[in-house]
Amino acid sequence: MTQIFVYGTLKDFATRVSVLGHEVPNHLDSLSNYEIKPHSVFLIYPTIEKCEGKGVDGCLLKVKDDEIPKLDRYESGLYKKIEVKLDSGTIAFAYIENKDLSE
Repeated sequence: MTQIFVYGTLKDFATRVSVLGHEVPNHLDSLSNYEIKPHSVFLIYPTIEKCEGKGVDGCLLKVKDDEIPKLDRYESGLYKKIEVKLDSGTIAFAYIENKDLSE
């Protein structure tokens, strides 16, 4: 199983089911020292950036390893995964803007 921290459209039940084909185990969590910003290309979609003193509320998903390609396709090449430590102490991946492809 892989843990993914989501903070945007994938917090929505219907979106998760549409992308993955079923619901996955999840619970609320948060990420300190990051803030939500608009993606520089997909302006209506969010990304997160480091910002001391701020925080992002989201949802921690537990997905099967073979479901990661579905999430990667959904997020597109304009996002990339990074490892983060959530406020709960959980280590997870989060998708952030892939600035190498956005600029």
